[in-house]
Amino acid sequence: MSALRDIQLKFKQALNADTDMSDYIAAGSLTANECLQIYQNNIFTCLTKSLQITYPCIEKLVGQHFFAYLCQHYIKKISL
Repeated sequence: MSALRDIQLKFKQALNADTDMSDYIAAGSLTANECLQIYQNNIFTCLTKSLQITYPCIEKLVGQHFFAYLCQHYIKKISL
């Protein structure tokens, strides 16, 4: 595999778990983990919004907070 492909796979793994990416993310005002948390938050936010649009009746039945909780666990289970 190419070096770029290896980095991309490692980045995907880092989004799903606590894989260390500090060798690949330039030092700055944020740590490597803080940078990854930004990506993780964006992924969860977008996928949760997609589930809200797809299942509005379920969200109304169980409530917004519980639906968000269900989405979070479902998204982790499907393991991006």
